[in-house]
Amino acid sequence: ILISPYLFEESSQRSVTDRDFYSEPKIMGIDPSEGGTDVASICRRQGLATLPFKTYSCRPERLAEIVIREIEDWKPDAVFVDETGAGNTVMYILRQRGYSQILYGVRGGNRPYEPHNYYNLRTEMYCLTKDWMEKGGGLPQDNELKEELCIHECALNLKDQYQLQDKREVHKNLGRSPNKADSLALTFAGPVNTTAQMREKVAFSNFEYDALNYGQ
Repeated sequence: ILISPYLFEESSQRSVTDRDFYSEPKIMGIDPSEGGTDVASICRRQGLATLPFKTYSCRPERLAEIVIREIEDWKPDAVFVDETGAGNTVMYILRQRGYSQILYGVRGGNRPYEPHNYYNLRTEMYCLTKDWMEKGGGLPQDNELKEELCIHECALNLKDQYQLQDKREVHKNLGRSPNKADSLALTFAGPVNTTAQMREKVAFSNFEYDALNYGQ
């Protein structure tokens, strides 16, 4: 098991102060619903702080409108969306509405940033989630989130890469899709600088900036 129940309980009981997040980038993770009993989940994380998760049972068109409202209210520096399946529709609408600058589509099967350590991007995101929890990350007390995080198995493969259990197996064992856990993991899909930090760099270097600074 990658994330133990003990680690989750420790994380959910932490008191996070302003200094743990106020200067850190605001990152939103969106895991869209695939219909049926599946629900969409929105995670908002800033530094070591995580706000309560929001879940919705709705069509992707409606979810896109909800995400737009959340973006306008919270002003995130980056929004990561699982763009497989229904996520394509959400991404399309958000781009059409002018949010491309902070919007990033994610596919868990893609190449990770550290391929010598991780089998794919999904594995890397979940391992970074665990690292963040161990370093002081705080989570809300949420039994569904606990079940979803603490069911994932991870092992070294023949190439000495960490490889997360296939999501289909997780779905089978859990009895549902791990939407909340996935939306949290999506906030670790890439390194992010705050918009203010990027603007400072632009003013200094006179280069066009991107909210997601892959070079750092």
